[in-house]
Amino acid sequence: MTDFGERFRSNAILAINSMQKQHRAMKKDYNKYKGFLHIKTIYFKIVDNREVKRRLRAALAEEKRQHQAELDRQRKEQNKVVQDTSVFRINFVKLSNTQTEKFAKDIKEQTKVIANKIQLDRGGLFHDFKNYRKSNQSIWQQQKRQEKENQKEAKYFLEDEQNKEKESQKLHAQRLKDRFKIEVRDERIEKYRLREKRRLAKKLGYW
Repeated sequence: MTDFGERFRSNAILAINSMQKQHRAMKKDYNKYKGFLHIKTIYFKIVDNREVKRRLRAALAEEKRQHQAELDRQRKEQNKVVQDTSVFRINFVKLSNTQTEKFAKDIKEQTKVIANKIQLDRGGLFHDFKNYRKSNQSIWQQQKRQEKENQKEAKYFLEDEQNKEKESQKLHAQRLKDRFKIEVRDERIEKYRLREKRRLAKKLGYW
């Protein structure tokens, strides 16, 4: 959105908010300002639904028009570049036969030199890489063996940790069971003692 559209939108929102505050304040004394409130609400509807939307649509249309103008300008520049290259090709065709032959010969020689250089570089790199691989093959194999051993050790360590965790869980469960049995036994003993005391009290006539 353009600066004008953004500024107008913010001003319109501020105006509507201030009017809504006045509206809320005047609601306290509705009978006194009944007709004025009716006019204010109509004014709100006009500002919110017609004027603001019309201004915003105009601002968006202006922004879209500017964007389209920028795209047209970029397209014209691209077409100009294409026309320049076509002119260069036409001029190149219009050269004399001796000039074109010399130009083509120079290009062929340059490409031959570059191709030979690339081939030599490739061969040298390949041989150097083969020698490097042969000299370092034992080191690579040793590193691979070490990695496998490390993986095995990590696997065994993880299995041991899991087994330890399982054992600790079993021990904890067993301790809970044993504690529950002891509590039940103590409770039974206490009930038996109470029952004996009552029996004795009944026997002696105290119950």
